[in-house]
Amino acid sequence: MKKSIILLVMLFIFLLSMNVRAYQIIDNYWGFFDHGYGDVIGNDNFEIYSMDVSFGGGFMDIIIATNFYEGAHDTGGAGYGDLFISTNGWDPYGLDPYRWDSYWTGEDWEFVFDTSAGILYELPNYTTSNITNYISLASARSAYRNFQEVLYRRGGDSITGDTSKVDLTHTGNGGYITYEIDMSSLGSIDGGIIGLKWGQTCANDTIEGGAPGAPVPEPATMLLLGSGLICLAGLGRKKFFKKSFIAQS
Repeated sequence: MKKSIILLVMLFIFLLSMNVRAYQIIDNYWGFFDHGYGDVIGNDNFEIYSMDVSFGGGFMDIIIATNFYEGAHDTGGAGYGDLFISTNGWDPYGLDPYRWDSYWTGEDWEFVFDTSAGILYELPNYTTSNITNYISLASARSAYRNFQEVLYRRGGDSITGDTSKVDLTHTGNGGYITYEIDMSSLGSIDGGIIGLKWGQTCANDTIEGGAPGAPVPEPATMLLLGSGLICLAGLGRKKFFKKSFIAQS
Protein backbone atom coordinates (compact mmCIF):
# COMPACT_ATOMS: atom_id res chain seq x y z
CA MET A 1 0.00 0.00 0.00
CA LYS A 2 2.86 2.38 0.86
CA LYS A 3 4.54 1.79 -2.50
CA SER A 4 1.25 2.44 -4.27
CA ILE A 5 0.87 5.80 -2.53
CA ILE A 6 4.41 6.79 -3.48
CA LEU A 7 3.80 5.81 -7.11
CA LEU A 8 0.56 7.80 -7.21
CA VAL A 9 2.27 10.88 -5.76
CA MET A 10 4.99 10.58 -8.39
CA LEU A 11 2.30 10.28 -11.08
CA PHE A 12 0.53 13.37 -9.76
CA ILE A 13 3.77 15.42 -9.78
CA PHE A 14 4.51 14.23 -13.31
CA LEU A 15 1.06 15.26 -14.51
CA LEU A 16 1.41 18.68 -12.93
CA SER A 17 4.68 19.22 -14.76
CA MET A 18 3.01 18.21 -18.03
CA ASN A 19 0.21 20.68 -17.33
CA VAL A 20 2.54 23.65 -17.89
CA ARG A 21 1.54 24.53 -21.44
CA ALA A 22 1.60 27.50 -23.75
CA TYR A 23 -1.25 29.67 -24.93
CA GLN A 24 -0.53 31.42 -28.23
CA ILE A 25 -1.68 34.91 -29.16
CA ILE A 26 -1.49 35.42 -32.93
CA ASP A 27 -0.77 38.95 -34.13
CA ASN A 28 -4.21 39.97 -35.38
CA TYR A 29 -4.03 43.37 -33.68
CA TRP A 30 -3.52 46.49 -35.82
CA GLY A 31 -4.22 49.49 -33.62
CA PHE A 32 -5.20 53.06 -34.43
CA PHE A 33 -3.85 55.19 -37.29
CA ASP A 34 -2.09 52.65 -39.52
CA HIS A 35 -1.84 55.14 -42.41
CA GLY A 36 -3.35 52.53 -44.73
CA TYR A 37 -0.60 49.96 -44.22
CA GLY A 38 -2.64 47.49 -42.17
CA ASP A 39 -0.89 45.19 -39.70
CA VAL A 40 2.73 46.20 -40.41
CA ILE A 41 3.79 49.71 -41.32
CA GLY A 42 6.89 49.70 -43.48
CA ASN A 43 8.90 46.54 -44.14
CA ASP A 44 9.18 42.99 -42.81
CA ASN A 45 11.87 44.01 -40.30
CA PHE A 46 9.03 45.21 -38.04
CA GLU A 47 6.97 42.02 -38.31
CA ILE A 48 5.62 40.44 -35.10
CA TYR A 49 4.19 36.96 -35.56
CA SER A 50 2.94 35.68 -32.22
CA MET A 51 3.21 35.70 -28.43
CA ASP A 52 3.41 32.36 -26.59
CA VAL A 53 2.36 32.53 -22.93
CA SER A 54 2.97 29.73 -20.42
CA PHE A 55 2.84 29.40 -16.63
CA GLY A 56 4.97 27.33 -14.29
CA GLY A 57 7.09 27.59 -11.15
CA GLY A 58 5.43 30.86 -10.16
CA PHE A 59 6.36 32.61 -13.42
CA MET A 60 4.66 33.68 -16.63
CA ASP A 61 6.96 33.03 -19.59
CA ILE A 62 6.28 35.11 -22.71
CA ILE A 63 8.00 34.39 -26.01
CA ILE A 64 7.48 37.03 -28.71
CA ALA A 65 8.31 35.82 -32.22
CA THR A 66 9.44 38.82 -34.25
CA ASN A 67 11.90 39.83 -36.96
CA PHE A 68 12.62 43.07 -35.15
CA TYR A 69 15.86 43.86 -33.39
CA GLU A 70 17.52 47.13 -32.45
CA GLY A 71 19.87 48.33 -35.15
CA ALA A 72 18.16 46.35 -37.91
CA HIS A 73 18.42 47.76 -41.42
CA ASP A 74 15.75 50.26 -42.44
CA THR A 75 13.99 50.53 -39.06
CA GLY A 76 14.63 54.23 -38.50
CA GLY A 77 16.44 53.79 -35.19
CA ALA A 78 13.42 52.22 -33.45
CA GLY A 79 14.05 50.32 -30.22
CA TYR A 80 12.46 47.58 -28.16
CA GLY A 81 9.18 48.63 -26.57
CA ASP A 82 8.11 47.72 -23.04
CA LEU A 83 5.75 44.90 -22.05
CA PHE A 84 2.36 46.14 -20.79
CA ILE A 85 0.34 43.84 -18.53
CA SER A 86 -3.30 43.93 -17.44
CA THR A 87 -4.43 41.82 -14.49
CA ASN A 88 -8.16 42.49 -14.85
CA GLY A 89 -8.73 41.07 -18.30
CA TRP A 90 -8.23 42.40 -21.82
CA ASP A 91 -10.69 44.95 -23.16
CA PRO A 92 -9.62 46.51 -26.50
CA TYR A 93 -11.81 48.97 -28.37
CA GLY A 94 -13.78 47.65 -31.33
CA LEU A 95 -13.48 44.33 -33.10
CA ASP A 96 -10.62 42.35 -34.64
CA PRO A 97 -8.28 43.75 -36.01
CA TYR A 98 -9.04 46.67 -33.62
CA ARG A 99 -8.29 49.44 -36.11
CA TRP A 100 -9.56 52.17 -33.75
CA ASP A 101 -7.94 50.97 -30.54
CA SER A 102 -5.55 53.48 -28.95
CA TYR A 103 -4.12 54.54 -25.60
CA TRP A 104 -7.27 56.50 -24.76
CA THR A 105 -9.93 54.07 -26.01
CA GLY A 106 -8.44 50.65 -25.19
CA GLU A 107 -7.13 48.66 -22.26
CA ASP A 108 -5.93 50.30 -19.04
CA TRP A 109 -2.70 48.57 -18.06
CA GLU A 110 -1.89 47.81 -14.40
CA PHE A 111 1.80 46.91 -14.86
CA VAL A 112 4.63 47.49 -17.31
CA PHE A 113 7.99 45.75 -17.60
CA ASP A 114 10.69 48.20 -18.64
CA THR A 115 12.67 46.25 -21.25
CA SER A 116 15.79 48.43 -21.21
CA ALA A 117 15.98 48.70 -17.40
CA GLY A 118 14.76 45.16 -16.63
CA ILE A 119 12.34 46.46 -13.98
CA LEU A 120 8.64 45.72 -13.39
CA TYR A 121 6.52 48.77 -12.46
CA GLU A 122 2.98 49.15 -11.20
CA LEU A 123 0.94 51.83 -12.98
CA PRO A 124 -1.38 53.57 -10.50
CA ASN A 125 -4.33 55.75 -11.55
CA TYR A 126 -4.07 54.83 -15.22
CA THR A 127 -6.62 57.15 -16.88
CA THR A 128 -6.98 59.07 -20.12
CA SER A 129 -6.17 62.32 -18.32
CA ASN A 130 -2.76 61.29 -17.01
CA ILE A 131 -1.66 58.50 -19.34
CA THR A 132 1.07 60.58 -20.95
CA ASN A 133 2.79 60.63 -17.57
CA TYR A 134 3.29 56.89 -17.75
CA ILE A 135 4.16 56.19 -21.38
CA SER A 136 5.73 57.68 -24.45
CA LEU A 137 3.63 57.75 -27.59
CA ALA A 138 4.79 56.58 -30.99
CA SER A 139 6.14 59.31 -33.25
CA ALA A 140 3.52 61.50 -34.92
CA ARG A 141 5.30 61.22 -38.29
CA SER A 142 3.20 59.53 -40.98
CA ALA A 143 5.52 56.52 -41.28
CA TYR A 144 4.73 55.46 -37.71
CA ARG A 145 1.60 54.09 -36.01
CA ASN A 146 0.27 56.74 -33.65
CA PHE A 147 -1.23 56.71 -30.16
CA GLN A 148 -0.05 53.30 -28.97
CA GLU A 149 1.50 52.47 -25.61
CA VAL A 150 5.17 51.76 -26.28
CA LEU A 151 7.41 52.88 -23.38
CA TYR A 152 7.23 53.35 -19.65
CA ARG A 153 8.05 56.92 -18.69
CA ARG A 154 7.35 57.68 -15.02
CA GLY A 155 4.65 57.71 -12.35
CA GLY A 156 4.71 54.10 -11.20
CA ASP A 157 6.35 52.14 -8.40
CA SER A 158 8.88 49.38 -8.99
CA ILE A 159 7.92 46.08 -7.32
CA THR A 160 10.08 45.29 -4.29
CA GLY A 161 11.57 41.79 -4.44
CA ASP A 162 10.48 41.21 -8.03
CA THR A 163 12.57 38.69 -9.99
CA SER A 164 11.16 39.29 -13.48
CA LYS A 165 13.62 39.48 -16.37
CA VAL A 166 13.96 39.69 -20.14
CA ASP A 167 16.24 37.83 -22.58
CA LEU A 168 17.23 39.68 -25.77
CA THR A 169 19.99 37.29 -26.88
CA HIS A 170 17.85 35.56 -29.53
CA THR A 171 16.66 38.60 -31.48
CA GLY A 172 17.09 39.00 -35.21
CA ASN A 173 15.24 38.09 -38.39
CA GLY A 174 13.20 35.04 -37.43
CA GLY A 175 14.21 35.49 -33.79
CA TYR A 176 12.36 36.03 -30.54
CA ILE A 177 12.29 37.90 -27.22
CA THR A 178 11.61 36.15 -23.92
CA TYR A 179 10.09 37.74 -20.82
CA GLU A 180 9.89 35.92 -17.49
CA ILE A 181 7.39 37.67 -15.22
CA ASP A 182 7.19 36.91 -11.49
CA MET A 183 3.51 36.12 -10.90
CA SER A 184 3.74 36.96 -7.18
CA SER A 185 4.46 40.58 -8.21
CA LEU A 186 1.20 40.85 -10.14
CA GLY A 187 -1.14 39.85 -7.31
CA SER A 188 -4.58 38.44 -8.11
CA ILE A 189 -5.77 37.95 -11.70
CA ASP A 190 -9.35 39.23 -11.89
CA GLY A 191 -11.49 37.11 -14.18
CA GLY A 192 -8.64 34.72 -14.92
CA ILE A 193 -7.45 36.59 -18.05
CA ILE A 194 -4.16 38.49 -18.39
CA GLY A 195 -3.89 41.21 -21.04
CA LEU A 196 -0.53 41.70 -22.78
CA LYS A 197 0.90 44.23 -25.24
CA TRP A 198 4.28 44.67 -26.91
CA GLY A 199 5.69 46.52 -29.90
CA GLN A 200 8.61 48.58 -31.10
CA THR A 201 9.03 52.17 -29.94
CA CYS A 202 7.62 53.26 -33.32
CA ALA A 203 4.70 50.79 -33.03
CA ASN A 204 5.06 49.92 -36.72
CA ASP A 205 3.82 46.54 -35.57
CA THR A 206 2.35 45.80 -32.17
CA ILE A 207 0.85 42.66 -30.69
CA GLU A 208 -1.91 42.72 -28.09
CA GLY A 209 -4.24 40.09 -26.66
CA GLY A 210 -5.49 38.15 -23.66
CA ALA A 211 -4.34 34.82 -22.23
CA PRO A 212 -5.69 32.58 -19.45
CA GLY A 213 -4.01 33.62 -16.21
CA ALA A 214 -3.19 30.06 -15.12
CA PRO A 215 -2.89 26.64 -16.78
CA VAL A 216 -6.16 24.72 -17.01
CA PRO A 217 -5.95 20.92 -16.51
CA GLU A 218 -6.56 18.99 -19.72
CA PRO A 219 -9.52 16.55 -19.63
CA ALA A 220 -7.14 13.67 -20.41
CA THR A 221 -4.92 14.68 -17.51
CA MET A 222 -7.81 14.70 -15.05
CA LEU A 223 -9.06 11.36 -16.41
CA LEU A 224 -5.65 9.77 -15.93
CA LEU A 225 -5.33 11.12 -12.40
CA GLY A 226 -8.85 9.96 -11.55
CA SER A 227 -8.07 6.48 -12.88
CA GLY A 228 -5.01 6.34 -10.63
CA LEU A 229 -7.07 7.23 -7.58
CA ILE A 230 -9.68 4.60 -8.44
CA CYS A 231 -7.00 1.95 -8.89
CA LEU A 232 -5.42 2.88 -5.57
CA ALA A 233 -8.78 2.67 -3.81
CA GLY A 234 -9.46 -0.71 -5.40
CA LEU A 235 -6.04 -2.02 -4.39
CA GLY A 236 -6.55 -0.97 -0.79
CA ARG A 237 -9.98 -2.62 -0.70
CA LYS A 238 -8.58 -5.86 -2.16
CA LYS A 239 -5.88 -6.04 0.51
CA PHE A 240 -8.45 -5.33 3.24
CA PHE A 241 -10.64 -8.25 2.17
CA LYS A 242 -7.61 -10.52 1.82
CA LYS A 243 -6.48 -9.78 5.38
CA SER A 244 -10.03 -10.30 6.70
CA PHE A 245 -10.25 -13.69 4.97
CA ILE A 246 -6.91 -14.82 6.46
CA ALA A 247 -7.96 -13.70 9.93
CA GLN A 248 -11.24 -15.61 9.71
CA SER A 249 -9.46 -18.77 8.54
